[in-house]
Amino acid sequence: MTTAASIWTIAGLGIAVGMGSYFLALMGCLVILLVLRVIKRLFRVQSSKRIEIYYVNREETKKFLTSYFASMGINVLGLDYSVDTNNVEKNSYINLYTLSLPDTKSIASVVEDLSEFEHIRRVHTLREN
Repeated sequence: MTTAASIWTIAGLGIAVGMGSYFLALMGCLVILLVLRVIKRLFRVQSSKRIEIYYVNREETKKFLTSYFASMGINVLGLDYSVDTNNVEKNSYINLYTLSLPDTKSIASVVEDLSEFEHIRRVHTLREN
């Protein structure tokens, strides 16, 4: 249901209550809630989040990221990467991930979890285009 349709149905419930038809308003409310639940299950919108991860120690960090995403049920929709060879000590790697998160996981908790890994130097979110 669109936002406009939801507003119209709520206005209709308000009119029913205003006219004293409480039973009709209650039944209408239950029908609306049922329809919204069904629509939410049928038409799932996958929102994607983008994060950029700077890290060193490529092999170990790649294994960590792969296992972390799999264990959290996070799908990687896209991956772009680059290497910074200007660092004298070690090469620095930059991965740009486009992720599909499960409903139970927020992007803030993902960033927090990833930032605790020793070889990850920086993690930040990017805006969607």
